[in-house]
Amino acid sequence: MYKLFLCLTYLRRRVMAYFAMLAVALCVMMLLIATSVFDGFLRQIEVAAKGLFGDIVIDAPGQSGLKYYDAFIAEVTKLEEVEAATPFITTYGILSIRGTAHSQAVQIAGVRLPERAAATSFEEGLFVQGGSAAPTFDPPVAEVIARLISESEADAKMFVREEKRMRELGEELAEASGRAQRVLAARVEAKRALLRQLNHAASRREDAVARLRRAQAYQGPLAKLQRQIDEIVPPGADEQSLSPALSDKLNDLRERLHGLEDESGLRGPRNRVILGLGLPSLHRRTESRETIRVVGPGDRIVLSIFPVGRRVTTDMVPTDAAFTVIDDSKSGVLLFDSNTVYVPFEELQRLSAMGAEVSADNPSEVVNPARCGQIHIKLVEKYSEGQALAVTRDRVDKAWRDFCKTHPRAGGQDVTVHTWREQQAQIIGPVESQRTLVVIMFSLMSLVSVVLIFVIFYTIVVQHTRDIGVIKSLGGSGIGVAGIFLGYGSILGAIGAVLGVVGGTYFVHYVNEIHDWVGETFGFRVWSAEAFMFDSIPNTIETSTMVIIALWAVVGGLIGALVPAIRAARMQPVEALRYE
Repeated sequence: MYKLFLCLTYLRRRVMAYFAMLAVALCVMMLLIATSVFDGFLRQIEVAAKGLFGDIVIDAPGQSGLKYYDAFIAEVTKLEEVEAATPFITTYGILSIRGTAHSQAVQIAGVRLPERAAATSFEEGLFVQGGSAAPTFDPPVAEVIARLISESEADAKMFVREEKRMRELGEELAEASGRAQRVLAARVEAKRALLRQLNHAASRREDAVARLRRAQAYQGPLAKLQRQIDEIVPPGADEQSLSPALSDKLNDLRERLHGLEDESGLRGPRNRVILGLGLPSLHRRTESRETIRVVGPGDRIVLSIFPVGRRVTTDMVPTDAAFTVIDDSKSGVLLFDSNTVYVPFEELQRLSAMGAEVSADNPSEVVNPARCGQIHIKLVEKYSEGQALAVTRDRVDKAWRDFCKTHPRAGGQDVTVHTWREQQAQIIGPVESQRTLVVIMFSLMSLVSVVLIFVIFYTIVVQHTRDIGVIKSLGGSGIGVAGIFLGYGSILGAIGAVLGVVGGTYFVHYVNEIHDWVGETFGFRVWSAEAFMFDSIPNTIETSTMVIIALWAVVGGLIGALVPAIRAARMQPVEALRYE
């Protein structure tokens, strides 16, 4: 009992102990904030990467591709671990905006909808069809129009808010001088540029809505022409092997189709695209974490696609194809969102010369099977993590090798089977390394609290040498005396840990509000919403992380008090009582 009494007495009367508690609290708070924010970023990247490609990826490097992919998908989905699978193609090209001089290099991905939604979380990031169980390149036009009108209303509110803020900054600028004046002038100009971009986006959106409304009357005739084209060349087939007569008829039908599409202002489902939400110049993320769609649903673009499915030559000419933007997609992986355009799988097969080659005499006879670049596989949840995922990857790899024995032309020896983490190691690895480095740095800084506790306790032991002598002369044991100071250290560590956890939790919970306030007040932002495609800074804390950091704080208090406690325990009563 006397040990607890003395611990509480020292805690109340020693101001130096408060500095030790403050040091522990600050260290706990720093570690909790750094670990939680980096863990949050890492979790979001992992979820996005996994949702982008599924759990397992079968990849064929180079131009050879994977043949008989539909037959293999039918086989692999028979495994109890596999929930769904879908083919995937990527190539590169140039994106141009109809009616402008704008052009940029992009990655073009061929996807099957709604099949892709079953194998990945693609539908979750869609603008028009977000959360739909069966997203498509042909959503109801009325649904697209309604979404665009809703976006216009949100942009109008943003315009009013930003215009008001620009006026306020202008008033502050008139009264400022020196460096503050230069900073405010830059912020006013940035607001002015943002307002110009909002006006430009609003104008384009009005045109898109008018075009979509006009297009609703053309849906029947367009569908009829598309069916006639499909009768000549099946979706995804390579038309290079068609007879001259069929080729001429196909070109005539396509010319009529494109003419009607140009008249309607809306391309057919085969010629529609979904833009990655983050393409430079086409989208902008504001510092308030809002998106301005300069180019969005209803806008018209042209893709110049290189037919890399054939042998690459120096005189290769790209194929130009006109498309209508029908939606946009946010995966959360900036590497893909900032340069990817999604087009219908079979159409990209045709344009990149990866479609099936048919007989010149009989279009229904396939001479060379169609190809894809990858197969993305989604697993049943209990097989999608840890060792179960690695085991399932090996089973899928074996299934592919067995499939190749019965289909020798399916793929070459270079085909690889990866888990989603292995496939995205170049994205996840650097973030994990940064997290580890930051935690190590803050852990080393936390040693300051241990040293501070040691110095304070050593001073207390020296100052209370005679008190220790009295306690021992009255029958107190060395272990009992050591227990006083070890208990004192534990209490300091525990109180500091509680204060640090409370402060860190509060900071992390309101980190976005704090960041916005600092940005608006001082014009300084650590995290840029324009650089990251996350809606906000991660602000969740894992209970396990909180408990581990708090326990280490208590252990730190014990370590800091250990040497002084041992010194006090080893004092002889007579020498302690004679200490001056």
